[in-house]
Amino acid sequence: MKLAHARRLAADVAAWLAPGCAAVEVAGSIRRERPECHDVELAILPAGQPDLFGAWAARLDLLDAALAPVLADRRLIWHPENPARGKRLKRLWCPAEAATIELWIADSPDNWGPTLAIRTGDANFAHALVTPRAFGGFMPDGWRQADGYLHGADGAIVPCPTEDDYFRQLGIAPTPAPRERDVELARRLARHLEVPR
Repeated sequence: MKLAHARRLAADVAAWLAPGCAAVEVAGSIRRERPECHDVELAILPAGQPDLFGAWAARLDLLDAALAPVLADRRLIWHPENPARGKRLKRLWCPAEAATIELWIADSPDNWGPTLAIRTGDANFAHALVTPRAFGGFMPDGWRQADGYLHGADGAIVPCPTEDDYFRQLGIAPTPAPRERDVELARRLARHLEVPR
């Protein structure tokens, strides 16, 4: 579908789900401003609150509650060929637009930055984000991306509440504009971050 059409659909879906979300951002090819978009991807931080220890407690039940009337009146249905109903990904279908809708879910503000960065893509750029520098990617030695979170060399979660935080932790500044995130930029950045041999 054309970019303008995809943007309108993404805005509609975001508005439908907003009551169950602390944050909703358009991701994928729409955010990269591709003229043709094959699906609608949204990064979502469910509504929640800090628990007794100050850690964010995402309320997936609130996101599900916002989604329930949308499913009930069939504005969206579960994807007929490849549905996903997990805690990190929900894949749906918009019958009126014949379009796939993917909801990529962050657990907490600490992994909002990685979720948005990785799901903005493109596929080559996203792959470089999670690939160690020794293998041509951006990830510092001993660090890893796992279960939605960035982990430092000591294994501890590195909080990244924004994309800027995430890129800074990977040694990339300034944050690349979404429309520039493609294989060519991935190659240039990988050369810049290359591990000395």
